[in-house]
Amino acid sequence: MTNDFLMGVSMAIFIGVIVSIFMYIYYYKLEHQRHLIFWIIGWISYAARIAMLMLSLQYEWIIYSYFYDLFGIITALFILIGAHIYVKKQPSLAWIIITGLAIVWSLFARWGELPFLWLYLLPSLITGAMFIYAGWLFITHFSLNIVFKTIGFLFIIMGVHRMDYPFLRPIESFAAFGYLLNEFLMIAIAIGFGLIIYGSLKRDLNESENKYEALANSSKDLIYMLDLQGNILMVNAIFKQNISLGSKPIVNRHIANFFPHTTFSWDHAIHQVKTTEETLQEEYEQTKKGKTSYFVIRLTPIIDQHGYVKAVHGTHHDYTLFKEKEDTIKKMAFQDPLTEIPNNFALSNYLQTRTLRKEKRDPFTIIYIGLDYFRRINEGFGPRIADELLKQVAQVLKLEISDVSILVRYGGDEFVLVTDHHKKEHIKKKLIQLRESLNRTWRVAHHTIHISACYGIATYPKDGGNVELLLKHANLALNESKSRGANQSTVYHQKLTEKYKHERELETNILRAINDEEFVLYYQPQLMLEKEQLVAFEVLVRWKKIDGSFVHPDTFIPLAEKTGAIIPIGDYVFRKACKMVQFFHENYSSKIRICVNVSSIQLQQDDFVEKVMRIIREENADPHCIELELTESLLIQTNDKTIGKLQQLREHGVRISIDDFGTGFSSFHYLASLPIDLLKIDRSFIINMEYDNKKATMMRKLIDLVKELDIEVLAEGVENKEQLNSLKTWKCDIIQGFYYSKPLSETSAITFLFDELQSKKHKNDIKS
Repeated sequence: MTNDFLMGVSMAIFIGVIVSIFMYIYYYKLEHQRHLIFWIIGWISYAARIAMLMLSLQYEWIIYSYFYDLFGIITALFILIGAHIYVKKQPSLAWIIITGLAIVWSLFARWGELPFLWLYLLPSLITGAMFIYAGWLFITHFSLNIVFKTIGFLFIIMGVHRMDYPFLRPIESFAAFGYLLNEFLMIAIAIGFGLIIYGSLKRDLNESENKYEALANSSKDLIYMLDLQGNILMVNAIFKQNISLGSKPIVNRHIANFFPHTTFSWDHAIHQVKTTEETLQEEYEQTKKGKTSYFVIRLTPIIDQHGYVKAVHGTHHDYTLFKEKEDTIKKMAFQDPLTEIPNNFALSNYLQTRTLRKEKRDPFTIIYIGLDYFRRINEGFGPRIADELLKQVAQVLKLEISDVSILVRYGGDEFVLVTDHHKKEHIKKKLIQLRESLNRTWRVAHHTIHISACYGIATYPKDGGNVELLLKHANLALNESKSRGANQSTVYHQKLTEKYKHERELETNILRAINDEEFVLYYQPQLMLEKEQLVAFEVLVRWKKIDGSFVHPDTFIPLAEKTGAIIPIGDYVFRKACKMVQFFHENYSSKIRICVNVSSIQLQQDDFVEKVMRIIREENADPHCIELELTESLLIQTNDKTIGKLQQLREHGVRISIDDFGTGFSSFHYLASLPIDLLKIDRSFIINMEYDNKKATMMRKLIDLVKELDIEVLAEGVENKEQLNSLKTWKCDIIQGFYYSKPLSETSAITFLFDELQSKKHKNDIKS
């Protein structure tokens, strides 16, 4: 009966432990409860110990008795280690070593036929000591509850019993009682550990719930849990604060009751989450008391251990502030901050939408607008006035131009409008409307400003099937308009693209020609009429290609100015001119001037004066023999900064002259204010002067007026003796033209100077 009882107890403990293990593994992660792992292994070992006892009693095999002792020691060891971990103390290495010795002792005791008392003495003493130590840990640890202290007390009893059991076992009357006491104590301890495991699992669950509640309450979002009918199971603190229902309860009410100002379908959304078992996220707007708020609803299925959706976890995120910031960022990204109309990004986005439609693509027209001479306004009146003018222009275009799909400021002084009209007669009417709106006098902060504009027109899809190509062609048309002057318009055609490609090839060739030194200089002599002697050479740059052909200056100079290549070309020409000055001085002791044309692009460089003087010093040239020629168009582009540069150059001895006077917006006001030494009258005044009395009179009065300003006068394009005699009579200072000499190569110019000097010497010899 005793054996049956013990077998039953053992099987009950073993099955209970195994079930507990599988339940625990199924629900929780063991890595967070390492002490339970050791206790569970200990109880498995104890179940094995009981099984060994049953086998040894049944079959009286000594090997089962050995394993009986071995599993007893292992049980005590793992329970002790688990206790150490639970009370956060390191397991003693000494206990592990002693346990190992006890196992070895049991082995030799069984197989060495030692006396019975010695056979059980050492393993039992060690096992008992382990139980007593484990009990002491449970009882003395301050944080453990009454269950642990009770288990600790039972451990101590078990330990004492294990230590005295080898001495009492030989007494037959005590043997059966000892077995029963031993097993009852272990059953009590097993029940205690079951309570501990249950308490640990419940504590973990409570901690998990507390953490979830703390996390939910710390969130600024509305968080809630719903059953599958949409009824609320729980909510966080923010939900309670934001949802005002007076004394009405929240739990067990349908979620839709709390969001009456939205059309969001809660039942449909919950059904979708249940069916798909996937998270659902939707955005919606809610308008309340005239204010629109923006929310994101996120519904996540909660799946039970059987794989079924048992509830829905929801969050309600208010992203109104984010939406407002996003709208502000979009406004900044797609709106010009100065004029407050759409910008080039908005235009690209709009055109992309229209050109990428899968349905029928209706034609439309782009009109590219560029204000004329806006740079002069910016420099003359200042950036503040220029910006204010742009704002007024934008508003006028916005208000006065009808049938516009979109109007944008593309950048700088350029605007683009898109209209659905694409027929020629409609485009002409639109251009008339634009000119009437823009070509007028504007009042900006007490200033009166007159502007006009050029226009480039391209039509979709005829002139471009995508946004990039369409804008490119409209821009080409605008550039063509600007090249013809102010208030011009151009409709895109294929030849503009061919012209553009030609210019790009020419630009590439210009850059190559600079490196290959294909630019050569010619020198045209200038004659002082009073003394009838050579006074200067004007430097003329020519592009001589490798094949010996020449590119006309009218072809490459404008393009070089447009691309900035004029700067390295100008530097090259000026350095060569300085070398020639030094050569004349060193070989002929001559003070002949060299006149070099300067582009407005060069003059606008901040370091222009420093660069000029540096090259003069490097080439050891006399600055008094250098004359810089500025085009007449520079007169109306001058400002205080430009005048300051010219004055600095004159202070260093460099002469300043104005070239081609009379071809542009001639103004004696500018002549009086600029620091210049020489005025070159354009050849258009000289041609046929001998046959045109009006032209001759104009030329004579012009010379008189300029000389009264104490400025020397040079007449360009003199081609015959009659013109020369007239100019001499009118006291013109210097002439230049084919009558005196055509432009000469460097070698020919040196020869010309040598002959001039020899002729002068010969005349002086005759006089003497």
